[in-house]
Amino acid sequence: MEKGWGRRTRSPPLSKIILWSYPEGIPGPLQHRGARDLLRPKPTALLITVRLQSGKMSSSILKNLSIELAELTPKITTIQHLQSTHQTIDELTEIISTPSSEKDEELIQLAKEELEEAKEKAIALEKSLTRQLLPRDPADDKNCILEIRAGTGGEEACLFANDLVKLYQKIALLQNWRLHILTITHTDLGGCKECVCAIQGRGVYGHFKFESGVHRVQRVPINDVRVHTSAVSVVVLPEIEEIELELNPKDLRMDVYRASGSGGQHVNTTESAVRITHIPTGIQAAVQDERSQHQNKAKAMNILRARVHAQLRDQRDTKRHQLRSSQIGSGDRSERIRTYNFPQSRVSDHRVNVTLYGIERFLNGELMDPLMEALMLNEQNTLLEELQEAGFYEILLYEAFRDKSQRFRELENRRERCPHVQTIHLVSFWMKDLTQTNHRFASFKLQPADYHHIDQTITHLIDKTCNDTKRIQYDRAWKLMAGKQRLRIYRKLQSESTPQTPSESGNTNTPSSSSSDLNPGADPGIQIVHLNPQQKLLGCIPGTVEDFLCGVYACTDTEWKQSSERILHGALRSHTVYQIQVPATSDPFQTRTIRWAMRSQKSIPSIFVRQRDFAFVEATGWKIDSDGQRVGYYVIQSIRHPDLPELQNVCRAELSVCIIVTSNESRSISVHGLAAFDPKGSLSAKLSARILARGMLGFSEAVNYAFMKKLTITPIGQIVSCVEETICNGCGRDLSVFFKSVGRVCRKCGITFCTRCSVKLQSKRTEMMELYVCLQCVVETHQISSWKFACERIHRNELPNDTDRLKILIYEDVM
Repeated sequence: MEKGWGRRTRSPPLSKIILWSYPEGIPGPLQHRGARDLLRPKPTALLITVRLQSGKMSSSILKNLSIELAELTPKITTIQHLQSTHQTIDELTEIISTPSSEKDEELIQLAKEELEEAKEKAIALEKSLTRQLLPRDPADDKNCILEIRAGTGGEEACLFANDLVKLYQKIALLQNWRLHILTITHTDLGGCKECVCAIQGRGVYGHFKFESGVHRVQRVPINDVRVHTSAVSVVVLPEIEEIELELNPKDLRMDVYRASGSGGQHVNTTESAVRITHIPTGIQAAVQDERSQHQNKAKAMNILRARVHAQLRDQRDTKRHQLRSSQIGSGDRSERIRTYNFPQSRVSDHRVNVTLYGIERFLNGELMDPLMEALMLNEQNTLLEELQEAGFYEILLYEAFRDKSQRFRELENRRERCPHVQTIHLVSFWMKDLTQTNHRFASFKLQPADYHHIDQTITHLIDKTCNDTKRIQYDRAWKLMAGKQRLRIYRKLQSESTPQTPSESGNTNTPSSSSSDLNPGADPGIQIVHLNPQQKLLGCIPGTVEDFLCGVYACTDTEWKQSSERILHGALRSHTVYQIQVPATSDPFQTRTIRWAMRSQKSIPSIFVRQRDFAFVEATGWKIDSDGQRVGYYVIQSIRHPDLPELQNVCRAELSVCIIVTSNESRSISVHGLAAFDPKGSLSAKLSARILARGMLGFSEAVNYAFMKKLTITPIGQIVSCVEETICNGCGRDLSVFFKSVGRVCRKCGITFCTRCSVKLQSKRTEMMELYVCLQCVVETHQISSWKFACERIHRNELPNDTDRLKILIYEDVM
C-alpha cells in the first residue's frame, strides 16, 4: 500500500504511479518533479509475491495477481536498469570533475567515453520505459473472432479471401495458437465468399487487430491477361466473456418501509418492504411479498442483480455492434489498408508506409512478424503523440495540483470511501476551421462540496490551449495573445433550479470606433455561460467563422457519456448540457454593449423567414461597413409553432444580446453567434435543442457550410455580413430563403410567395419565375441538390412540364 492513498484502499497501478510524475534529472519525456519517491514499484511487486505465496485466495484472484505480477516484472527490470545507469552517470561525472592532478588522464578519457555510452543507454531505457507505461487495451490479451468476406471483385475476391484464410491458419500454427473455423461458404471455383473463425491464445486480439480493414489485391486471373483489382474485408473482434457481476455494497441504497396490502395483523405494523437502488445505474428493485424483511431483501437483491446484469449485457452488445460496423466498411477498393501486388511480388501496408517484397513468403506467414512490429510501433507512437499533445490525464492533474498535492490525495481518499461522488470531466477544445477540432480533457472525482477546487485545472487547461493556438493569425478584432492578457474564469455553481444572473457573457471586443464604450477592466473575448438546471460552467473564446474557437467545459459523468463524441467533434448540441440562459440587462457592461449594437436605422421593414415554421425575425438595423458591404443583424421578436405553444410571444425587451438567424431545410432556424434567450426560463429544452449557438461553440454538421462561408461574424453584436445577391432591394428579404414570384400558391405545401418586392435586385442577373408548384417541391420531387440547379434545369427545359405544370417567366434584370 502506497503512502498517502488512505486506509483500506488498493494500491494504484504502476502506470498511474509513474505517470503522475517522473524523477528529476532524467531528460526526455520522464522529466517531471517529485517522482523519485513515487517511482518505486518494488513494494507493489513484493506485496503481490507475498500474497501469492500465502495461497489463501480464490482461483480468480490468484490468476489476476499472477497476470499483474507478470506485467510488472519487465517494468521493474527496466526501472532498475535505468536507476543503475543514472547511478553510473553520477559516478562517471564525479570522476571527470575531479582535478586531473590526482587522476590519470587516460582514466578520465576512458570515463568520458563510458559517460557517453551511459547517456545513450539511459535515453534508450527512457524510451523503452515510456512505451511500457503506455495504457494498454485490456482486450489485447483476449481471444478473437475473425470474419473474412469477399468484397469488390467477384470470383477473384473470393479466391483471395480463401488465400487470407490459409494465411491466418499458418500464422496461428507458427504462434502455437488454436484456430477453429466456425462457418465458411465456398464457391464453385474454390474460393471463399465468407468465413468466420475463432482464434484462441494469449495476445491473439492484440496481434490480429491490425488486420481489420479492406485488403486490396492486384493480380492477373487465370482466365484473363489483364490485371484485376479486388478487395476483401476483414473484421477482428475480441471474444465476449461472460459478465461476472459483483455489486459493491457502497453502490447500493436500501430503503425499508411498511408493506401495503388488503389487511391483516402484519400489514402496516412492521417495515418489511424493501426497495434497493443501484446508484451508478439508477436501477431499482422493490419487494414486499414476504412477511420477513430479510426474505424481501434477498429477493430484491436477486432481481436487482438480474436487471443490472441485463443492462450491462445490452451495453456490451451495443459496443460490439458499433465496433464491428466501424471495421466492416463498404468493401470498396478505395478503403484499403494493405495492397497485395502479385505482378510486382509486393505487399504494401498504407498505414505505416511499409513495403515488403516476396508475396509468396508473406502469404506463408514468414514476413508477417516485421510488419506486425512496425504496426505496433506505429500504434505506440501515435498514442504517445496524442498523450503528449492532449496531456497525460494523471500528469495534467498532477501539474494542476502539484502545489497542493496533499489536498489532492485527501480528495482521492475521500473518493474511495464515499460512494456519493460524481466524476467531473473538463474538456478544453479549440477549432482552427470548420472541419478540424482539437481537444484535451481530464477527469477526476469530487464531491459536490469540492467544486471550488477545479478552478486551478480549468486555468491550466485554458493556458495550455492558448499556448497551442498562439501562432494562429487572429482577426484584427481578436488579437488576444497568450502571455499578454491572462484569461479569467468566473464560477457560480448554485443549487437553485431557476437560473440566476450568470457571470460575464457576451464580453467581446468592439471595433475601434466604440472601444471606449467597453469596460476597461474586463477580459475581451471571454464568454461565460451558465447552464440550467445543473448550473455547469463554460468559458469560451469566440472567434470569427474562419478563425479559431476555444473554451473549457465542465460536465458530470452522465452528461460526458451522453455527449463526449459531440464534444470532441465540435458539435455541442445536447440540450441537457447546453441550455443557454441570458445574462441580465441590468449589468452596466452588457447595457452599454446592447446600446451600441442597437443604434442604427429603425425604418427597415421586417424580414420574414420560413412562415410555416416560425413567425418572423425583425431586422433591427442596417449599416455600411468599411468595405462598402451592407450588413445587418436580427433579433427574434416572436416565435410561433404548433408544437411549442408555450413559447409564443417572447418579448423582444427580454432579449439582451443580438443574434443571427438563418433557416435551413430541416424546418427549424439556426442561430449563429451568441444565443441569448428569455432569462425567466420560458424557453423549453425542446426549442433549446433546435436553436443552437453557433459562432461561440462551433458549427453543427447539419449547417449548410456553403452558405456559412458567405457570413462573417464580427465580435460585437454578432453582426452578419450578407452576400449582395441574397438581399432583395425592394423589401429586404433574404433571397437564399425565398424566391420571388407573382403571388402563386404551391399546390403541395401551400406557401404564398412574396408580392411586395420590386423587380430591381442587388445583383447583375436575376431569374424571376412564376410557378404553379413552388421550387422547394420541385427540388424534393426530382431529388435535385439545390434550388440553383433546379432553376438551370427549368431554364433548359429538362424537367417534365406535364408532371409539375410549370409556367416559367424569365427576366434579365439590369442594375
